[in-house]
Amino acid sequence: MTTQAFNEFERTLADLRSMIEGAQSLERLQVGSFDISDIYRHAWVGAVSALDHWVGEEIQERAVKLFVKPGEKPNRLKKFEITVERFERVHHRSESAEAVFREQLKETLGSTSYQNPDKIKDGFKLVTDVQLWPRVSARLNEARDEPVDVTDLVESLRAITLRRNQIAHETDRDPSAPNGKRPITAESAKAVINQLSEVGEAILHVLDGDSGHGTGNAYLLVLADGESVRWVLGASRMAFNPRIRKRAEELAVGDTLYLVTTKECWGSSSDATTLVVGTATVRTPVRYLEEHERHHETSLYTLGCDLELRSLAPFRQGVELSKLVPSLTAFPNKQQWGWPLRKTLVTLSAEDIEVVQEKLIKIVGDPADYAGDYVNWQRAIQ
Repeated sequence: MTTQAFNEFERTLADLRSMIEGAQSLERLQVGSFDISDIYRHAWVGAVSALDHWVGEEIQERAVKLFVKPGEKPNRLKKFEITVERFERVHHRSESAEAVFREQLKETLGSTSYQNPDKIKDGFKLVTDVQLWPRVSARLNEARDEPVDVTDLVESLRAITLRRNQIAHETDRDPSAPNGKRPITAESAKAVINQLSEVGEAILHVLDGDSGHGTGNAYLLVLADGESVRWVLGASRMAFNPRIRKRAEELAVGDTLYLVTTKECWGSSSDATTLVVGTATVRTPVRYLEEHERHHETSLYTLGCDLELRSLAPFRQGVELSKLVPSLTAFPNKQQWGWPLRKTLVTLSAEDIEVVQEKLIKIVGDPADYAGDYVNWQRAIQ
């Protein structure tokens, strides 16, 4: 769902596109009284400024809504500091808590710039616990034939900001260039505007997907045998043994599951390894499964939840978990890293998510392209 701040952001980008088109018309007329490429530079700077302004407004508006809404808050918001003077105005003078909180937000965040992707990520931590750029990258890749690695996404945003700074602070000067300035075209300026628009839409989708749902947590979901893989991917549902009920019920709508197939899944193949093969999102709370909902061969698994498959690697491909273990805090005992996998769910830290996602994004694709081989795994291994 779009917000007022995002609509303003989009209107600004639309105005910048129109400005570029006008400049192109002048270029076709061979107007030579001024450097038309400076209009493209102005559009580049304007697009980054629009992103900066939108992020700041979006953070503050969402923080206020979370503040006045009862319930769990993001970790950063829980620790947000307010002055004693403002606390007394609410506590002793009965001033509006919302108004005073908004005032504190503006004072604390008002001078913060959100042009650098690291600043953007850090800023949104006030209103969400999700890992922003991995989620944004995954959202963008849903509409792309060639997946974009999260690292490449962040670096491209840094490059856009760097060029913006060169234009704004150095007038884009380059003594080695024929006209003394770095080259720029209408197409490159439009591409920046379009990329920032797409990134903004993806951020909004991630925020709305987390709004009021889930905790932004992520887990390894261990599928120990081929029949479990067949059922989970075929039914888009996970089932749990009641023995781990407390653990399973920690899952919340919107949480991310990194699907893990063990080396035992595909029979006695000597080259089998434990792989991270894809991702899924929890769609429903963990609940008691009716008999018709259960895996017919594991009817004792009476708890479960519905999943939305988000990405999947080709059959028997994926990221070797053993190679990630040295970098994952989820496995403090590097020598006995297989033991936590017996719990079915292994909690990933924010740092762990980035480690896994960086490798996985290079391999996975649309689940529809590969799920059939997993569901019919016995035929696939022949």
